[in-house]
Amino acid sequence: MKFQLVQNAALSRLEQFKSQGTLGADKMKLIEPAAQGQMNRLRDQFSSTIASDQGESDLSGAAGVVHTFRGPTPQESVERSLETKSVFQGDASEGEISSHQLATLKSDHEPYQESYEFTRFRSDGISHVTITVLGDAVGTGGIISMAEFLSDQPGQSWRERLDEDFIGADIIAMHQAGTYSPRV
Repeated sequence: MKFQLVQNAALSRLEQFKSQGTLGADKMKLIEPAAQGQMNRLRDQFSSTIASDQGESDLSGAAGVVHTFRGPTPQESVERSLETKSVFQGDASEGEISSHQLATLKSDHEPYQESYEFTRFRSDGISHVTITVLGDAVGTGGIISMAEFLSDQPGQSWRERLDEDFIGADIIAMHQAGTYSPRV
């Protein structure tokens, strides 16, 4: 139940960013090379996702949806499975992509990291958020959120960061805060 509570809090942050374009934290200005590097990375990620659509590794039969699964590899010190689903529309000049990634330990099938990512490409810049829920087989550690706006205009790029620690959190208090509603 605790992981579900924290997961719902993360999803609330994601919806806030989608509707408001911010997480409500203090904005830090990004230097131009950092903003440009991040813009290039996000555009490349969008292009590679489109290229993977209905390819050999895509488990989804739907156009505009890429679903991949990777089991543990011999090179990993912690054996994990990694499942990713990305939904996209448009292109890297006018489009959106949202991704959900779930990493589970091989033996436990328990989530220890769950990430939500959303990117909106527009002519005035790129809005992007990453929200990561950290946990292990016995509990949830917290949420790390990073939102940013990337622009080609000098001095217009910014980043926000929020960290919330749930170690030792009171489940009843979290439930009463309204972040969780039981699902049937």
